Amino acid sequence: MFLIKGLASTPTVDTESHLVALKSLVWTKGLVPLLYDHDEKQVAGRILDLAWSDAGLLITCEAENKYANQPAFSVRFAVREHEIIGLGASAYALVKRAVLREVSLVSRPACQGALVTSCEKIKPAEVEAVKDWNDFAERSAQRKVALNLLLAEMRAGA
Repeated sequence: MFLIKGLASTPTVDTESHLVALKSLVWTKGLVPLLYDHDEKQVAGRILDLAWSDAGLLITCEAENKYANQPAFSVRFAVREHEIIGLGASAYALVKRAVLREVSLVSRPACQGALVTSCEKIKPAEVEAVKDWNDFAERSAQRKVALNLLLAEMRAGA
C-alpha cells in the first residue's frame, strides 16, 4: 500500500477543452472512488482527503501497490453549470459548478498539472491505523448525511 499526494485538478484548460474553476467541484466525503484509468472494475485504493488550494484540487489517497507507479490523476465530473469562453479552436468550457464522480490514477492526465507529487510506501501497522480512521470518518459522514436528510424531511413536513 502507498500513500499518494498530488493535484487531482488544476485551473488550466485540459485536453478535453475544459477548465475546471477553483472550488467548482463538490463531492460527498467518502463517496468518491479512486479508480485506475477511469475503469470502475479497477478500484485503485481509497481517497483519504480532497481539499481546494490556490493551485487546484489537492488529493491524498492510499493506493494498492500495482497502481502506485502512475504519475498523474484525472477527474470525472457531472457538469451543472458552465460557460463557453472564446471562439473556434481556442474555445473552451469554463466549468463553474460540477459534481465530482471519481478520481483516477492515470499515466496521461487530461489536465497537465494533475500530477502525483509524492508517493510513500505505508508500513503495515500504518495501513491498519489509516483504515480504522477512514472507517470511522466514513461512518461519521454517512450518519451526518442521514441526519441532514431526516432534518430536511422533518422541516418539509412541518
